[in-house]
Order: sequence, then C-alpha cells, then structure tokens
Amino acid sequence: MSKRQEYGLQFSKELKRDIIRFKCHYIGKNPLLISLAFKLTIMHKIECKGLIQEIINAENGEYYEQYFALDCDAASDNDCIEIAPPNVIIDNELTISFTDMKLLLQEYIDFMER
Repeated sequence: MSKRQEYGLQFSKELKRDIIRFKCHYIGKNPLLISLAFKLTIMHKIECKGLIQEIINAENGEYYEQYFALDCDAASDNDCIEIAPPNVIIDNELTISFTDMKLLLQEYIDFMER
C-alpha cells in the first residue's frame, strides 16, 4: 500500500487551456486530512522538494526553517507547515511523522513527473 493510500489521498492531473494542474484529493473521513490534501494541491514540485530538504536538515541536526512558507497565491497566513522534530504539523492540528511526510511528498513529486 502506498503512503497516499494509507492517508486516503488521491492525486489527479487536469489540463485546462494548455495548462496542467496537479491536485490532491482526500477521500476519507478524517477532516484534518483535508488540510493536508489542500497543502499538496497548492504546492509546486520545487516546494515539495524544498520541504523534503528542510525535513532532512532537521533530521540531521542541521539548520532548518521551523515554519515552511508556501509561495502560492492560494496560500494564506493561516496556511502553516511547521517542522517540529520528529514531525511535521499542518495548520497546528495534524501531526505527521517526518518519514510519512517525506514519502507522501516523494509520491506526489513522482506523480507530477510522470
């Protein structure tokens, strides 16, 4: 079972006016995971790779940004991704282990690169 399946997430790709958009949908019953799906939807591939690197830095005891900022028009001041070893905290409510978050991000990157 993939990590996205474990979290009840589905990835999709749509083409509108020659622009490809990637989306993440939550198909389960835990309302906290909706915020995770939204974060992945608004993240660009570069941001996913950047968050993975920040997590790796934290794991290695190196400098990391405690609050990972999304560079997106859809992001707001309330969109919070906090790196709090050994976890990532989404919107001050959903706690995900570093291992799971890295796997989810890598699965999303792999989907976008297909």
